[in-house]
Amino acid sequence: MIKRSGKPTCPSILLLPGISKVALSMKKNAIIVGMPRSGTSLTTSIFTTKGYFAASPESGELRKGDEYNPLGYFEAQTLINANSRVFSRIGFPHDNTWLYSPLSNDLAREIHNLKPLEEDQKLVSFYNQHSPWVWKDPRLCYTLAYWSQLIDWDQTCVLLLKRKPSDIYRSFMRLGWRTPGRKGRKDVYDRVEEHIQFAESTIQRYGLPHITIDYADFEKRPHWIRQQLADHFGLELEPEQLNYSRSYNHSTLKGKISTVIKIITDRIPLPLVKLGKALLPRRILRWLFPEKSL
Repeated sequence: MIKRSGKPTCPSILLLPGISKVALSMKKNAIIVGMPRSGTSLTTSIFTTKGYFAASPESGELRKGDEYNPLGYFEAQTLINANSRVFSRIGFPHDNTWLYSPLSNDLAREIHNLKPLEEDQKLVSFYNQHSPWVWKDPRLCYTLAYWSQLIDWDQTCVLLLKRKPSDIYRSFMRLGWRTPGRKGRKDVYDRVEEHIQFAESTIQRYGLPHITIDYADFEKRPHWIRQQLADHFGLELEPEQLNYSRSYNHSTLKGKISTVIKIITDRIPLPLVKLGKALLPRRILRWLFPEKSL
């Protein structure tokens, strides 16, 4: 189903204080678009909490939560495989765009010219049978241009998630995806800019219905986020259903300290690390690394 003509928009619903019954009757499918470590998993968890379909069977399709994503990853392996196949069709040799050589602008533009495969049409049809559904995969920053041909945009809205490049870089270091230094920092900053710019250009090119949220707003403007999700997706949310926990936000001072400690401990022998943990009071370890208690 090709829905590229015109400029559809997510309907804006005037909410009265409290619950909007109108919004509840207009739940939209959600496509979460953003860089890795920008809060896409947190955001997707909001939708799955409200009954959105992410994958089936979930036990085999979705990666479980860990210390880096306590709530889970919510990336359907079938969708990941389909997005990797898109990269392969344009001649990009890697299965993702953030751990290896970057995707050039010339190759990325080729995505706009790809014709939908029958298996991908079937994938979209499968999800439509389980509507409302939610997609989340950082590869969508680029592949949204391909899927835009197949999505029913009267029933779907894009949520573009942004986060400060410095916070994403720090999170990359925490995972061991980059090492400290000017070169690694510049590479991450460039990747963030390239991913978001391509996603924004795709949204503008096809007039896709969308909203843009900054990860910092989960702490600074939670009420505004709840209003946006109600207006554009028809979600009724209590404050705690945003699933945000400041203790897992490593852009805070405590997070920065624990990141430095983790980078240092990753470079020293394991016996010394265990000795240091044994000497430090457990409450301090829990304070610095709350995710370790999972």
